Amino acid sequence: MVKQFLSMLFVAGVFCAMASPLHAFTGADKGDKNSTAHYPQFGATATFAPGFMRNQEPLSFYLHGQAFVFIDKRVSLRGDAFMMLPSSNDGHIFDMHHTFSAGPSLHFTHGQAVDPYIGFGVGFSYSQLKPTLISYETAPAVNPLFMPHIGCRVFAEQWFYFFAEANYNLGKHFPENHPAVSFSELRISAGLGFQFSKMKAKPKTL
Repeated sequence: MVKQFLSMLFVAGVFCAMASPLHAFTGADKGDKNSTAHYPQFGATATFAPGFMRNQEPLSFYLHGQAFVFIDKRVSLRGDAFMMLPSSNDGHIFDMHHTFSAGPSLHFTHGQAVDPYIGFGVGFSYSQLKPTLISYETAPAVNPLFMPHIGCRVFAEQWFYFFAEANYNLGKHFPENHPAVSFSELRISAGLGFQFSKMKAKPKTL
């Protein structure tokens, strides 16, 4: 668990470190010369995400969809869906493993071009073990999960943003007539998203 959390911090830290040159390259610094700033209200994205699962050598790949809405200056609510892409690799534990979660994120610099955040989600998984793992086929099962996340967004323009984040999926699959199987997994997502923002006056500095 400690290694996975450190990996999450590393991913977010690297992206935030890259944010300043990216911020300048996209021209977002032009806002510093104006009296207004963009305050994102809601947004959505879709991208691909690799998953690193303990006790499983090959990676799993997911289609990751996400939507968020700000309910306060520093707090947003988000929903995430990870749809596992089909694979014929016998090293995979799950034949199917889709997850859905929702929860809050805490933002540290809302209204600025670079926005690091941290939070968590709760939800459920819809998963099915590979028959080769337990020598017989089991039915799909729905199980609860907990998913902390950490990441960073860079708002390059009023309508678009870049992001990178790490999600750690915590939970167990409970098949019939078989011990529980952990599906804890670190997932890395990055890409381009669409967002709607509101223009507000920048705070005056002395």
